Amino acid sequence: METRTGWLTEEVNGRSAIQLDKDKRGRDRDHLKFVSAQPCLACGRSSSDAHHLKFAQQRAMGRKVSDEFTVPLCCTHHRELHQRGDERIWWQQLDLDPLPTAQGLWQATRLEASRSLRAERES
Repeated sequence: METRTGWLTEEVNGRSAIQLDKDKRGRDRDHLKFVSAQPCLACGRSSSDAHHLKFAQQRAMGRKVSDEFTVPLCCTHHRELHQRGDERIWWQQLDLDPLPTAQGLWQATRLEASRSLRAERES
């Protein structure tokens, strides 16, 4: 398979087929549980929701961004953010950049998943 910028080219039935290279929208329930167990990024309260950062990936009809782009928000701040409309302005007013936090949380769950898999193989 040959990859071009924004396109995938592959041979199908002896012919070259070109398809759009679509964003992957990963889902991981364990990661969402892990994010929800963290304190609210805005105020530090416990009991959080995993908020998907809408601006982290291009829009796709009827699809949320990948679970890797989630941060913990308490119910109050989660509701406030959704009522606000412009998510980027909401984060700017808090003087917070949520993307590094989302990335760190994602890496933490990948590391834990890797450890669990290794432990399973060794037993």
